[in-house]
Amino acid sequence: MVINKNTTMKKTFRHFMEILINLSNGALLSIWMGATFGFAIFYWLMAHYMPEHGPTIIAHSTSSWEAFGNSLYFSIITATSTGYGDIVPIGFSKFLASIQSIISLSTFAILITKLVSRNQDVALQQVQRLTSEESLHNLFEEFFLIRKDCDRFMQEIDEHNIMSAQHWNDLLMAYERFQAFFSEVPSFYTEAVHFYSIDSRREKVLIEAVRRTLHRMTLLLQTMDRRTVDWKTHEDHMKKFLELLETTKRTFVHWQENIPEERSGSLKEIEESIQKLQSFTSN
Repeated sequence: MVINKNTTMKKTFRHFMEILINLSNGALLSIWMGATFGFAIFYWLMAHYMPEHGPTIIAHSTSSWEAFGNSLYFSIITATSTGYGDIVPIGFSKFLASIQSIISLSTFAILITKLVSRNQDVALQQVQRLTSEESLHNLFEEFFLIRKDCDRFMQEIDEHNIMSAQHWNDLLMAYERFQAFFSEVPSFYTEAVHFYSIDSRREKVLIEAVRRTLHRMTLLLQTMDRRTVDWKTHEDHMKKFLELLETTKRTFVHWQENIPEERSGSLKEIEESIQKLQSFTSN
């Protein structure tokens, strides 16, 4: 029986705390102020009608206004757990002061915790936003470097009708880099991941960067075909190129799913660029 009673009390207390936690900051502050003012009235009435149970000094005040002022003062220092010691509860007022301390400190603690938690969430979102913007900047820079690599490869092919072993390795690495960074694109549309959603201005730059990079890869393959560089029989290259195509097509589908419907038409040129790359495998 005692166990059931304790369990019931714990559930009641837990339910009460859940109610407090779910209240707004304004409601919590109102409860704290209301409790402080309400207990001040209790102390004042007790000092007036039962002086032997009222806090000291209050019962000996010369006027009702002075008595209420002292009661409010005692209630405030009790609610804030200051306790200067100039007014001391006696008799039944000890019980009231204890109850007030529990209610006021619990309410105040929950209010402070929620304020700190909110500030932490805001700070976390700001950090995530800055991190996402930095990632986006790195992505732009990496796509630019890949295009510069393609230009370097095309220049060598035009001049010597051949690609050196080092440049073949660099090209394979460029394919790897493109896959790694292009795979991040859909995540910039998912706030649950980054607490950040790409704005329309940066989106235009992103789409153009991807389009130009895919177009530069297409030009590179066309240059290889024109200069009879047999890239299709280069086993490592063909393997990486097919991996790039698969990753690019899969990521593009995710991009289409995440981009707002009213802006999905802006991906048309990228889709066409992917189809051009795909066409090289069927020739």
